[in-house]
Amino acid sequence: MLIKTYNRDYYIIQRQKETEIQEILICEENSDINKVAENGQKYLIIHITDKETIYQVVPFFTKMQESTTFEDYVECFSKEGDFYAVFRYQKEKKLAEKLREENCSFRERLEIGKRLLEKMVLLNMPLYVQYEVLRNENMGVSETLESVFEYSLCEYEQYPKITSTMVNQRIKVIMEQLFAEEIKLNSSPILMMFYESFQEESEEYQDYKTYFSLYQNYDKMYQELLKEDSYLKIRPNTKAFRIWDKLKSKAKFMRAIGTVALLLCIMIFIVFSSFQKKEKKEGERIESIGTIKIMKDEKIKE
Repeated sequence: MLIKTYNRDYYIIQRQKETEIQEILICEENSDINKVAENGQKYLIIHITDKETIYQVVPFFTKMQESTTFEDYVECFSKEGDFYAVFRYQKEKKLAEKLREENCSFRERLEIGKRLLEKMVLLNMPLYVQYEVLRNENMGVSETLESVFEYSLCEYEQYPKITSTMVNQRIKVIMEQLFAEEIKLNSSPILMMFYESFQEESEEYQDYKTYFSLYQNYDKMYQELLKEDSYLKIRPNTKAFRIWDKLKSKAKFMRAIGTVALLLCIMIFIVFSSFQKKEKKEGERIESIGTIKIMKDEKIKE
């Protein structure tokens, strides 16, 4: 099936989701529907059929067309009484799935959080789009740890009421997913200071009017953790881990003692072996040479 517009032709390759008011389509742009490139640019199209919903969302989507930074948003248009909104689409593993299935290091998770906030700053999305893409089903992560948003939008009734506080609370949930163990075990004071900044009574929270100020605070934490590789020292603050850290701190000293002990053992073995050979050599007695017998304290006999 083909959706034709004035500038583009969208070839539908998948119907991802369908509800009473809309359907989500995955498409590819191509002038020849028989030559769809496997690795070509794909698009996610929100096709809204419910008339009341269309009247509600049109002002929000048309306003987004004025943005010069929101590059993932392509266009919107009406066709035969229905409304269409087009976004760039890139399929990647969901963040929640990645955290659940892969043993991501703290360094990787720290990078994922930074790149998520960086992308939000660069795209400069409206609050209502930010609010939607921060749901688990819309949050993807590439193999290079880049954040990839899937614009499967549906919470239209919330759009007039969405505030930066609501967006920040969804970011807080993502941070809780990224650093669940560290937060639970209170393993990093620097990380905990950032996490506690989401509390409404904190001074930092009052400055989180936009995600840019939140990004600045995260970047500050990020730089402090990377300074002198301090992120490598982050461990759960439990008795077992403290004992383990003490043992590891003494590992070099113990290895040195082990090396000296090994060398001493080798030297003792060499000396002992030499002594045994010498003793054996001095104690040897030749009793015969061919047919001639040699007897101790006796003459040679044939």
